[in-house]
Amino acid sequence: MTKQAAQQPTCRGSILDADPPAYGVNFACRMTIANLIEPLLNAYRRDEIRADTLRSLTMATHRQQKAWWKLYKSDDEYAPTGRALREWLFGGAQIPVGNALFDPAAYKGAIASDLFGDERYFMDSASFWQLQGEAIAAKRDAYLAKGWTEIVMLEPGKHWMSWDFEKTPKSKGGRVYVTCTRDGEVAFHEGFLPVKEVRKREKAAAAGTDSAALRPETTRAMQNYLGLHRHAAVRTELLGHPGMALRLAVAHMIAGSGLWSVKAEGQRADNTAIAESLAASKAEAAFAAQRREIAALLGIADDEDGPVVSGNTFGRARDLSDIFRALLQMEDEAVMRVLSFVMAEALAAHGDSVDLLGELLHTDMRNWWSPDEAFFALLRDKDAVNAMLREIAGARKANAHLASKMKVQKQVIADCLAASSEGEPWLPGYLAFPARGYTERFAQGRAEAPPPDDEDDE
Repeated sequence: MTKQAAQQPTCRGSILDADPPAYGVNFACRMTIANLIEPLLNAYRRDEIRADTLRSLTMATHRQQKAWWKLYKSDDEYAPTGRALREWLFGGAQIPVGNALFDPAAYKGAIASDLFGDERYFMDSASFWQLQGEAIAAKRDAYLAKGWTEIVMLEPGKHWMSWDFEKTPKSKGGRVYVTCTRDGEVAFHEGFLPVKEVRKREKAAAAGTDSAALRPETTRAMQNYLGLHRHAAVRTELLGHPGMALRLAVAHMIAGSGLWSVKAEGQRADNTAIAESLAASKAEAAFAAQRREIAALLGIADDEDGPVVSGNTFGRARDLSDIFRALLQMEDEAVMRVLSFVMAEALAAHGDSVDLLGELLHTDMRNWWSPDEAFFALLRDKDAVNAMLREIAGARKANAHLASKMKVQKQVIADCLAASSEGEPWLPGYLAFPARGYTERFAQGRAEAPPPDDEDDE
């Protein structure tokens, strides 16, 4: 291995045709082969190691050569050979210097030259991706400055299937799609839209409807998750504001509500993970404790499960006379407490009331929520994930991971949050009051629920 080995002459043919090694090849070749540790040379002479494996080992450090030799001599370990050896040496796919979008002079690591080929490779993949990510980010910003409305970064290694896209000018909403191979080659496909989306727009145009709706930033499942957590926190804090609950109750009576039969909010979760996340939340536990106390005030049996508000919805009705008699025995303060609870239990989970109450009550979701596995699993928008990474770790790290898989960026976010013990806990904009998205598409997702989830696995 040599640093900046651009001037390294090329060797071809047999590596060791005679003894001493590499007889008949030029001086540079002999010097590089001489850099191999003696056990490797001896094994090659005994025909135990193939020529292509030895060629790859000429690019390895002595430490790597010794590590490989230890694997080779082990009875229960596997020593990679051929192409697998190059991947082992380079920590994954080899990254040719020609794939860099940046000036290679900015790269400070070692560059190896295949002694028997014409290509040069970056040896420090982390340094390469840091610079490549920053270069991609600069290109993205330049496209946006030129008026392109959306730059879509495809997952690394995903092939560009041209037949799935149709050429669409910038003036008609065409996007720039960015592909990146695992060895760092980047391509920018200007002015395209998915064929399905183009046909959908054409159909909408023929019907005289708006066809330019942006793809939602959040999926239906994520909306369900966020709505339930926001609802759990707001209705729990509403318990401490009986005057507001009274006024809200009157507003419900006047304007009506889908829940005012009256019945309790069922808190339907789209899947088990969301249900488990909600059940484990601090807000839900605090609300359940209040439910037990209210039930005791009203004389409801301890062994009765379910909500205080029944309305025949859950298979049993409360006896109106018994409840009324119990309320007649209470002071106004206790009655207001019951009223506040009933209003909170009948508050719709996914509605404008939760947003309004969260702002009026100055609800801080940090008191009730912390990032969990369900939240990260439901993040499916790569632009939003990268923006969150930028918010938590800064622009440099976000740009460095711009081409990384979404699950990698999520893991970096989780690692940063786990390592941070100072300052206020992180709160995603989705859970703030008012809610804040990470792209211009966030409002579209909240205004109209997205279609059923159809994403690929990460």
